[in-house]
Amino acid sequence: MTTPDPGFESVDELAKRGYQIARIDAAAPATEREFLGAIGAALDFPDYYGHNLDALNDCMRDVVNQVYGWRPGTAGLVIVFTGYQTAAARWPRTAQLTLDIMARAARDADLAGRRLLCRTDDPARD
Repeated sequence: MTTPDPGFESVDELAKRGYQIARIDAAAPATEREFLGAIGAALDFPDYYGHNLDALNDCMRDVVNQVYGWRPGTAGLVIVFTGYQTAAARWPRTAQLTLDIMARAARDADLAGRRLLCRTDDPARD
């Protein structure tokens, strides 16, 4: 996954530097649909968001373009998953594909001159 510059030691430091922080409790949802819904809620996805991986991928394209979920004028966006190991144990495929989608969005943001970072509390996945 994308990591911050070496000078950034924590998500709190990124917030101090003007990054927008979107926190997602990945351990709380009981179903995959709720897990994907929590991402949508944290990023202000529209009401028609489909709560599936295809819809997540589509909506992340709009996040990269700052249509929603990312306030223009911020230094960047950091998506922080806590309890990620719980989600990965419950839905390994969905959890991994979610991170793949986030990585692709981070690359797309970089190409557009924007900074999008994704962090988990699972050191093996960052």
